[in-house]
Amino acid sequence: MNIIYASDDNYAWLMGISMVSLLENNRDIDDIHVWLFGDEISAENEQKLMNAAKQYDRKLDIIDVNQLSLPESLYTGRYPKSAFSRLFAYKLLPETVDCVLYLDCDIIVDSNLEDLFMMPMDGKIILAVKDCVSKAYKQKIGIKGNDVYINTGVMLMNLKRMRNFPMEERISEFVSKYALAMNYADQEIINGIFQGEFGILPPEWNVMTQFNQYSYNQLGWIRHPHHYYSEEEIEYAKRHARIFHYTTCMLNIRPWYSNSKLINAHVFNRYKRLSPWKDSKKIKMNFTDSKYKTMRLLSYLPGGMMNFCLGMLHAYLRPYYVMIIMKLQKKK
Repeated sequence: MNIIYASDDNYAWLMGISMVSLLENNRDIDDIHVWLFGDEISAENEQKLMNAAKQYDRKLDIIDVNQLSLPESLYTGRYPKSAFSRLFAYKLLPETVDCVLYLDCDIIVDSNLEDLFMMPMDGKIILAVKDCVSKAYKQKIGIKGNDVYINTGVMLMNLKRMRNFPMEERISEFVSKYALAMNYADQEIINGIFQGEFGILPPEWNVMTQFNQYSYNQLGWIRHPHHYYSEEEIEYAKRHARIFHYTTCMLNIRPWYSNSKLINAHVFNRYKRLSPWKDSKKIKMNFTDSKYKTMRLLSYLPGGMMNFCLGMLHAYLRPYYVMIIMKLQKKK
């Protein structure tokens, strides 16, 4: 079982807690090899990560992503190099590795993963869970009709297929066309270049923050999801979560902050206590970004009105604004 994480030094501790949750719940797996695509990981954090893996008698390799030559279109000061490294897992890992599970650092694995690795790829490049986005949100990066938009926090990746895919050519084409529409680093790229190459996982393999914090009807108002899971599928995932994903969502505070009130924050805390970072103190989260100020203003509205306004903003106004700007630039 091969697992990939990607992180710079700022999130290495979070990756370490996630790795502990993975190893704690998969003790009966014969072979687990964790690969960290690291960007300037400090000696202190590297030692802690190695000690954590050794405690479970598992192998951890840290690969310096600065050795990776990225396409010119991806050079940006907005994201660290590690943010794009999973796109090039087929280059960074040995050719003997054909299948790998990628996990974001803000993931907690709360179950055995053997069932996930046994799922048939059926020739697809990626197996993942659908993300909760609107039709307009997908259209802004060229996704049409009932094509899906996945969340890239949990991906079973077919590296054998990726090695025969015109990756750099497709990336350059996508970025040149949709750079303004890229909100989440390479998540937009992955969704844009691999359409038709996705296999869809049940949502319990990536239970995102919004699943637990909002009802299915509220999600409809806030995100206006298109070609998404049924209410029964989401409710089942909440009761039988295999992987928790602490995504940013509205004004919900993630569990590594002292003022978090997430329903499932206790799951994160359980694995933090088992990690080398068990004694690290949590700090208070203060929302300073301008987008949070907008949310705070809207939060004074009655609940239904707030959800309606935020839904219109996220699902329609922002995507259509981006599409208009891109059309105007194209005409110039």
